Amino acid sequence: MQQKSFLFYFVLTITLSSCSQEVLNIGYLGSLTGKYGTIMIPNKNGAILAVEELNARGKDKVNLIVADNQSQVDLTIEAMEELHNKGCQTIILATSSEAYSYSEKYMDEHNILVISPVISSDEFSNKDDNFFRLTNGTSRYGEVLGQYIEDQNYQYLTIVRNINNLSYSNMLIKGFDIYDDIDINIINFDSFKETSYKKIATQIIDSKPQIILLITVPFDAAMICQQLYQHDIPILLSSFAVTQDLIQNGGRAVEDTVFFLEQAFEDDTDYLQFKDKYYNRFGSEATYQSLKSYDAVNILYSAYKSAKSPDIEAIKAELLEGKNLKGYISEYHFNQFGDYDSVLIPHTIKNGKIVKLD
Repeated sequence: MQQKSFLFYFVLTITLSSCSQEVLNIGYLGSLTGKYGTIMIPNKNGAILAVEELNARGKDKVNLIVADNQSQVDLTIEAMEELHNKGCQTIILATSSEAYSYSEKYMDEHNILVISPVISSDEFSNKDDNFFRLTNGTSRYGEVLGQYIEDQNYQYLTIVRNINNLSYSNMLIKGFDIYDDIDINIINFDSFKETSYKKIATQIIDSKPQIILLITVPFDAAMICQQLYQHDIPILLSSFAVTQDLIQNGGRAVEDTVFFLEQAFEDDTDYLQFKDKYYNRFGSEATYQSLKSYDAVNILYSAYKSAKSPDIEAIKAELLEGKNLKGYISEYHFNQFGDYDSVLIPHTIKNGKIVKLD
């Protein structure tokens, strides 16, 4: 019989003196170890920072209960069940789109409200459910990447994708459907198996692309860029690949890659303040996904306070109403299905820093 020791849980609280405080349990289910671990740890830290600040105010007590599915889709339901059994009716989900798809039925059956700072697959858009996302739909990223390729007068595109998150990559590629003049060649690989980045690079070169799009995790993107460093072929990245891990492992090879993010963070004073606050707490660099998880906690808390009830339907109604849903930088406004869209801005990497593309 499989034991549950693979799941990692902790409860983050700050003990407060008032016995009349309300208590809100928020679950956090992330891929904290395994293939996606280095990407998702900053997300979790962003949520921790938000909870610590809320608890420091002394008005209410927020419990952040954390579970790890080890980047394995088939462990997601068991992690979700454990959080639900620990009293979490609202959960922040920082996993792959495949993991959400796998556990979607369980969440619907148990009326769990889910908010995700990272899941963007359009497979979950326009559905009357309890799922809210804090990022653009994936096909929207495909559309702006396609527009960029068209504006640069490129015709031959090679896409390299990890087959372990097809829900995400299929939707991103679908965004290219409106561009008839782009000829697409797709190279698949399995990042959970031993990967020959040299072989992938050879396949890319043999396809004779004018431009390349990598739909991978940061480490894989960095390694592929390293293999292509001597070749003068422009490289696009999915936003999922863009973290400090990419820069640290890719070095010069990831300089001048192009990707689209929701905000021009390097120009924003509030974001720089958030980065300082995050660094002072964790001793590492924040990512824009750290900010998204930070916002997810505060949005759930605001909706909970406005609803004046822990009832999921009441909290959902407040989220859809859209009042007082302020993030650290942005305000969030969901459509009737809990979907969120914002402007996407082209970025690149210069001297090891993410900067807005001129």
